[in-house]
Amino acid sequence: MYLGIYNNQLRYFWFDGALVLTPEEFALESQTAIEQAQRQAEQAQAATEQAQRQAEQAQAEVQKLATKLRELGVEPESLD
Repeated sequence: MYLGIYNNQLRYFWFDGALVLTPEEFALESQTAIEQAQRQAEQAQAATEQAQRQAEQAQAEVQKLATKLRELGVEPESLD
């Protein structure tokens, strides 16, 4: 690490030039990452729920069509 000036303040830098975060900056960055991960998890949950609803709707449609075929005298399992 080495010392340098950043925004008119004396700050530490890594040898690759990256700014060493203060504890406050690190905490804020960590909190932001946590919040982003939570949003992504919520979006994934919503997508999963939507896919589940679509699968249920598709299954209901399959059952409806199978019933219609039976009414017409066709056994759906015989169509495989």
